[in-house]
Amino acid sequence: MLVGILRTHHVSHVRLFDTDARLLSALSDTRIEVMITVTNTEVIQIGESPSFAALWVNTHVAAFTPATNITAIAVGSDFLSSNPNADTVLVPAMTNLYKALVASNLNDQIKVSTPLSMDMIPKQFPPSTATFNTSWNSTVYGILDFLKNSNSFYMLNAFPYDLYVQSNGLFPIQYALFQPLPVVKQIVDPNTLFHYESMLDAMVDATYYSMAAYNFSSIPVMVTETGWPWAGGPNESDATVDNAETFNNNLIRRVLSGSGPPSRPTMLLNSYIYEMFDDDKKPRYGVFFGNGSSVYDLDFGGSMGNFSGGFCVARKGVDTASLQGGLNWACGPGQANCTAIQSGQPCYLPDTVQNHASYAYNDYYQRKRLVGGTCDFGGTAMITNVDPSYGSCIFTGSSNSSAGGTSPPALGPASPTGSGSPSHRVPKTGIKWKRAFDQIVGGPIMSRSVQGPAYCLTTPRGDEAHRRCLTAAASEVDGGVAREIDPRLGEKAITIVPPVSNKTSSTAFGQVNMIDDPLTEKPEPGSRLLGRAQGLYGLISQEEVGLMMVMSFVFSTGKYNGSTLMILGRNPVFEKVREMPVIGGSGLFRWARGYVQASTYSFDNKTGNAVVKYDVHVLHF
Repeated sequence: MLVGILRTHHVSHVRLFDTDARLLSALSDTRIEVMITVTNTEVIQIGESPSFAALWVNTHVAAFTPATNITAIAVGSDFLSSNPNADTVLVPAMTNLYKALVASNLNDQIKVSTPLSMDMIPKQFPPSTATFNTSWNSTVYGILDFLKNSNSFYMLNAFPYDLYVQSNGLFPIQYALFQPLPVVKQIVDPNTLFHYESMLDAMVDATYYSMAAYNFSSIPVMVTETGWPWAGGPNESDATVDNAETFNNNLIRRVLSGSGPPSRPTMLLNSYIYEMFDDDKKPRYGVFFGNGSSVYDLDFGGSMGNFSGGFCVARKGVDTASLQGGLNWACGPGQANCTAIQSGQPCYLPDTVQNHASYAYNDYYQRKRLVGGTCDFGGTAMITNVDPSYGSCIFTGSSNSSAGGTSPPALGPASPTGSGSPSHRVPKTGIKWKRAFDQIVGGPIMSRSVQGPAYCLTTPRGDEAHRRCLTAAASEVDGGVAREIDPRLGEKAITIVPPVSNKTSSTAFGQVNMIDDPLTEKPEPGSRLLGRAQGLYGLISQEEVGLMMVMSFVFSTGKYNGSTLMILGRNPVFEKVREMPVIGGSGLFRWARGYVQASTYSFDNKTGNAVVKYDVHVLHF
């Protein structure tokens, strides 16, 4: 019956919690990728005896391959957090199994890892500050070192339901169920300003940050257990069939979006759905009853392709500035993969904003539409059923695109490559700086700046037009609370007052940061330094991420050397354009009055750094 259900629902991956010979034989010649599990009792024996490990591999692995497509071995189940002697046997058991696989010439095909629960990370939010339980330091390091050296992956057991119940209303249920949240209730890491659209994404990111604290940053995470109960006790009102159906169907859509969590957007999220049938470990999680009928409808689907959702492209006739703004957002906060439109890449030519925006808009749309992403971009985008691919430039979602051909998960992980271990793409980041000459329009004392190739400050004075182009590699917008490192100055943004509570505040309300950022001629980090953006900002809203900026532009070169402009105002960082008053200045800007318009030029999801454009409009003597 097991194999019949898997085939009926086009399941390509399955995890077994033991090595039942009947099931392994039944799965032969199906091409289904199988993860088998070493029982917790066997872990101790394998850890103490290399010869027992060799016997185990011969009996439970070599005897069934290649007919049965075994691709991974899970060493125990939450063994580290449930066994008092784990520190002495777990890593030796993993090592002994790996050596036995090497001896059988199976180590390239079959990966070895151990499932670890979220209990290993005591404080999971905010993800950027998460660390493993220090009492397991040496064992955790040994596990991570093994995973890195054997090119394996981290197995994570993560149940948002459990964390949701334990939070006592701190997190809304929509967050746990992958459902959209209103703007005022969005979950934001106060240190990175990453938005978390689901609790599972935050749990996975907490794991990545915990590994990074041990200096391991390249080990992919695979969720080996997650799910939602369809029934519970008297005090478990959210354990319902409807919620279980919502969670698992949205989980499938999330995996099919083809992206990773905010801190690792190119490390694809892979997950097993727990579980196929109920067991005593976590009852009422089963997707099927014992007779093979479904507890609820689960949309396993077939191959993803484009899902007839069309392609999202830039509208013709839209002004270049608006398209550039949409392009910047898609490749920055929108997390689109814009590698293909970099110089020398397949979609770089024709080198136009229209072409590049179409590629970026579509990549964002294909990755995000199943979890609420739209094709709008301020009215600059439209849906078309015509495949915009051309030559060697293949748009995401095209029938020729490997990035769009994902097999959905069903009681197993989804991986676009179909491999036994999760794949990850590491594209180059950044976006080409568009050179567009602009005209400076000015009068005797009033000034007006037009968007151009740099961050331009236009200050007509008398009959002269003085122009200074400014780029803020800023920590005060979007990448704001993230600590940035500049080789010339070291840290440029430091927290001087922590938020009211990292645990309870999703907006970092009350946090105050001091900044000292470069103002440069062009957006590249090595561009000529014209001055500094110095000051502080505080997070002032309990419902959305909003900053109160107190900042001076301090000029250190040319005619304006020693002069300053003072900005004071509210900065709602996730709006496309943020306007703040210029309240004064010094030197040549004495008695200055005016305003600045800040807009994010680029945003690096991995580091949290942003480059921000300031259009400055100022009246002065």
